[in-house]
Parts: sequence; C-alpha cells; structure tokens
Amino acid sequence: MDVLTFFANTTVRDIGAVAIVALVVMMILTGRLLPRSTHESQLAAANKRGDEWKETADMRGDLIQTLTAQNSTLIEATKTPAEFFGTVMREGGGNRVAETNTPSP
Repeated sequence: MDVLTFFANTTVRDIGAVAIVALVVMMILTGRLLPRSTHESQLAAANKRGDEWKETADMRGDLIQTLTAQNSTLIEATKTPAEFFGTVMREGGGNRVAETNTPSP
C-alpha cells in the first residue's frame, strides 16, 4: 500500500486516531510516557535518597556540635598555662627559670 493511496482512502478521523496511536507509541519507546507503577517506584526511590541526605545532614550537625564543645574545652584548658607563663615572664622569672639546671618534666 502506497502512502498516497493510504491518505487518499482514509478520512480525517482515521488519520487523527492513527496519529494519536503513533504519538503514544513513540512516547513510550522514547521513555517520555511511563506507566504509573514505574513512576511511583522512581518517586519512592527519589524520596528514599532525600531521606538519606537528611539523615546524613543531621548526623553531620551532631558531629559539628560535638567538635565545637571539644574545642571550647580545649580553649578553656589553655588559659591556665598561658596565665601562668605570662605571670612568670612579667615578674622576671624567665631568667631565673632558664638559669636552673633542673630538667623540665
């Protein structure tokens, strides 16, 4: 059957139905038209990945809080030695400490 003969023997209503069916078949073959179950499974997988990202972000936030608390503790611990050595140097004990022959612990 020739294409021109096909168009000559069909009505507009037949061409419209054929065009719609051809369009739907092309959309299915190219992946632009998906069954509902496939769409829902892909959507569920995307939501699961989003939940994993959220859990990772929450864990990272907890880790940052823990590290911040540890850093604050370390900063507080360095104040005492800094004050001690600052006092020793201000009062001139630096030379006396350097002249002693006792080994430092």
